[in-house]
Formats: sequence, C-alpha cells, structure tokens
Amino acid sequence: MLQLDARAAADAGDVVKPPLSQAVGYVVVVVIGFIIAFLMVLATYVLKKTAGEDNRKTEMFMTANRSVRTGLTASAVISSWLWSTAMLGSSLVGYNFGVSGPFWFAAGCSPMIVFFSLLGIVSKLRVPEAHTLLEIVRIRYGQVGHIVWIVLCLINNIIAVANMLLGASAAITALTGMHIIAATFLLPVGVILYTFVGGIKATFLTDYFHTFVITVIICFFTVKTFTTPEIASVEHLWSLVTAAGKANPVAGNHDGSYLTMTSKGGILFGIIHILANFGLVIMDNGFFVKAFSAAPEAVVPGYVVGGIAYFAIPWCFGTVMSLSALALEGTARFPTFPRRMSTTEISNGLVLPYAAIAVAGKGGAAALLLVTFMAVTSTISAQVIAVSSILSFDIYRQYLNRAATDADVIRWSHAGVVFFGLFSACFSTALHYGNVDLGWTLYMLGVLTCPGIFPTVFTILWRRQSRAAAIVSPLLGMATGIAVWLGSAHAFSGEISPGPVLGRHLARPSRQLRLGGAAQGASGL
Repeated sequence: MLQLDARAAADAGDVVKPPLSQAVGYVVVVVIGFIIAFLMVLATYVLKKTAGEDNRKTEMFMTANRSVRTGLTASAVISSWLWSTAMLGSSLVGYNFGVSGPFWFAAGCSPMIVFFSLLGIVSKLRVPEAHTLLEIVRIRYGQVGHIVWIVLCLINNIIAVANMLLGASAAITALTGMHIIAATFLLPVGVILYTFVGGIKATFLTDYFHTFVITVIICFFTVKTFTTPEIASVEHLWSLVTAAGKANPVAGNHDGSYLTMTSKGGILFGIIHILANFGLVIMDNGFFVKAFSAAPEAVVPGYVVGGIAYFAIPWCFGTVMSLSALALEGTARFPTFPRRMSTTEISNGLVLPYAAIAVAGKGGAAALLLVTFMAVTSTISAQVIAVSSILSFDIYRQYLNRAATDADVIRWSHAGVVFFGLFSACFSTALHYGNVDLGWTLYMLGVLTCPGIFPTVFTILWRRQSRAAAIVSPLLGMATGIAVWLGSAHAFSGEISPGPVLGRHLARPSRQLRLGGAAQGASGL
C-alpha cells in the first residue's frame, strides 16, 4: 500500500508515496473523531433537557424508547450497511471482474435489508418488549439455544468489525502514511465516547450526519471523474476501458472485456456475497436493536427505503471508480505509474484510494479519507451497540445477576461498549499480523455467518421449527463450512495459510492463488 509494510513492498516492487501527510490522518481520525463525539454528547444532553430522553435508563440507552421515525431509521440502515469495505470492496471487484463486480456487490447488500423489514416488524409484533434477537431465541428454545445464538451473534459481530477495520485502516495508511496499527486503535475511540454517553440514539443521529456527508462526497467523485482531462466523457471512458480489457482481459468475460458480465469469478463472487450478507444482516443483533428502536409504523418503510437507497452506492460508485482506475492506470496521473497495481495492493482494497488520487489529486485523497473515516465509525458504533446489548441483557442479566437493576444493566452496557471497542482493535491487529487482509475476509465472512440464516428466520417466522433443528443445524453448518474451507485449502495448495484472494491474477487461468490456503484459478473460487 502507500507506505507498504515489508511483505507488501516486496510484492509491489516499489513504494508509492502517500499523497497526504501523517498529520492529516491524525487530524481526521483523532480531532474530527473527538469533535463528532463532542457534538453527539452535546446533542444527548440537549435531548435530555428538552425531550426527557434519559440515557441512564436502559429503554432509552438501548432502544431509544422505541420511537425512532422513518427518516432516522432509513439513514441508520444505510449507515449500518455502508461499511468502509462497501466502497473499497466494490471498487476492488470492479477492477478484477469488470462491471459485474459492483453490480453483484450491490445486489448482495440491498435485498437482505428489504427482507429484514419482514423480520423486524414480525419480531416487534410477537415480542414487543424485546431488546435483542437472543431474547426471542431464549423464549423459544431455552438456555442451550440461547447460548448457541450468543456465540453465533458474537462471531458475526467480531468478524464484521475486523473486516471494517482492516479495510479502513489499510486505506487510511495508504492515503496518509499513518501507521496501520495506530489507525486501527484510534478509529474506535470517538465511537466509544459518544456511544458510551448517548447509546443507540447517538448512533442514529451520527448515522444521519455521516450518511449525508458521504453522499455529498460520492456525488463529487462521480462528477469529478468525468471532468478529468484524460477521461472527459462517458464515451472516452468506454474507449479507455475497452482498451484495458484487450491489454489485460478478464477471464470468462466476452472478449475479455471489463464491460460484460459473464466472468465466472464475478458470478461466484456474487453468489458468495449474497449468501454472506444475508448472514451478516440476519445474524447481526445490531439490525434487530435498530428495528426494536423504531416506531412500529417506521420499521417497514425505514428498512425498505434504506435498502433500496443503499443499492446506488456500491453499484454506481464502485463502477465509476473501478473503471476510472482501469482507464487511468496507464497514465502519469495514476499513483503506481508506470507499473500496474500489485496483488497485495489490490487485495488490501487500494483500488479506490489510487483511483481517488488519480481523479482528484490530494483533494480526492482527503475526501476519501473523510468518507472512509465516517463509514467505518458509523458501522463500528452499530456493532458496539449490538455487542453491548448482548453482554448486558443476554449474559449479565440472564446468567450473572437476574435481580439486576436498571443501573446495573446500564453499567454493564457501558462496560460492553468500552470492552468491544478495544477488543475489535486488538483482534484486527492480530489478523493484520497474521497476513489476513480485506480480500480474505470478504470471502471468509460467509463461512462464519451463513449457518445461522435459516434457523434464525424460522425462529421468527415458522412455528414448526423444532428445538433440536434450531440448535444443531447452525453448529453443523459452521463445522462443515470450516472443514470444507480448510480441506479445499490443503487439497489445492498442499498447505493451510493465508494468502491474497482478489488479486489481478484472478483473471489469469495459468496462475493460482491461495484463499485461506486454497489455491484458486481464474474462476476465483
């Protein structure tokens, strides 16, 4: 990456100088983070004085008194799903597979949000006083089922946060030269502060603000791309991308073109992404917490509007920026010129940062830095609330202190916010030093999150699902998924080790790569 570590530098062949100084990175991550935290804390204080919203009570801290309206609900849905990896990842797969990549990325994100509106409203109707998904599971399947879902949901939240932090930290390091571990640990700090004080309502307000800013910047990049002299128009972009397809064809696409959608690797990515994201939504207690926080009449329209509105971001933005990278990679505007991007740079999600620099220079780098920061902090806040609610309601109040008072639960909620914020940074650091990157986690997510999809849906919608089926099926599914993953890795490459997943060599049939050790050819999986 820009200021690559040793292994990345070896792969890249040479190091690209960050367009922004480290000071800019620290200003955005620390100073702006603290300013946003201060504003949210101030908003919480004002709401307490004017609207009686007392965050010292669990109902307000965890569910905002179940009164959030449609607009805030929709923006929270978009923000919760607008991971930093949504923009980084959609550009990455667009660079690898052509226009099919961002389309399948978007198609793998929006439908499950719209579907979740059904789960959300049914959950509110059947258990109107629930705080978490796991309380519903405990009512149906007892203690054993409850413990199984605690494990499943925590795994979901942990791997989701790791995916966000790995991608965002790599991008921030690429843009500023800021040490990747410093970014990993500093990103959650502001989130911890305002979530600690304001709870779920502060998360909703921050989501609204962040979504607005991100939308404005994305519109700027879309317009700026077509005012770049080397691109100038849609027609010229088409010509440049067509030439790029002839020079570096995509295996499986018609004539190797980036503008067709028949790549087997792209289709397989789409299948995996759709399934993985169903797991990430349905098994994410944060989406249930936000559904419980919404007013009954706001749940369905909020999730439907949010799901549909979200589609444009990875699809449009990912398509524009990945095609811009392909078009400009052979020009002096591109940071890696005269070489192409390395496998490590691609798998670390640096297609978008490089494209932003090529299109808008230092201004583009600064804008993308702000977008990345806001996207990752919003989604971390949602994950922190999700885990905090599990620790306080499902572990502490259920198994450690059934006579817990409101103050006790709030105290554990606060502790959960701080604990998970720190844990997520430590876990992401461990993955980084274990050579795990954004490309690897994009595929591994599904193995860990998909096993609980059907049992959870049936828990809410189908009365005939048995306790044994609900408990055994997700455990068996996860064990099978991990076994197939590791077995395939060993069978294809003779070893089990992390490796680059989504590099350019996906399009080269003669080369192979390791996906968690599994050797892959041009098909991708």
